[in-house]
Amino acid sequence: METAFVLVDTYEQYTIALARAHDIIDKYSYTGNHFNNDYYEIMYATCLAIEHGLTNDVRMFLLHGHILINSSLIGDSTPLCYSIQFGHADIIQLLLDFGADPSIPDGNNMTPIQLAHSFELGSDILSLF
Repeated sequence: METAFVLVDTYEQYTIALARAHDIIDKYSYTGNHFNNDYYEIMYATCLAIEHGLTNDVRMFLLHGHILINSSLIGDSTPLCYSIQFGHADIIQLLLDFGADPSIPDGNNMTPIQLAHSFELGSDILSLF
C-alpha cells in the first residue's frame, strides 16, 4: 500500500507527506478509480493542509472529489469543524462554497458556529455562517 501517513514532527516531513498525497491523487485522477485504503491517507493530508492553512491544497483535494465534504476526518470532525480550530477564514469559506454543511456537529456535538464561538474567533469568520 502506498502511504502518505507519517508522524509529522518537522516541516520537511510535512512536505514529504503532502507530496505523497499529491502523487496518490494524481494516480487516481488519471485512472478514474476510487480510493480504497489510500482514502485515509488523503484525509490525513487534508487535515495537514487545513491545519497549515494551505488553501490551494485543500482546493485541489476538493476539485478532484477526494474529500467527502460532510464526512468525519480525524477525531469525528468534518473538514469544516476541523478547520474552525485553526481559524483559516479562506479555507472555511472554501469548504462552505463546496457544500460543507454548517449544521453537522463534531464528535462533541458542537456545530461549526458553536466551535467558532468557543474558540473566540473574530467576526470575519463568524460572518461566514
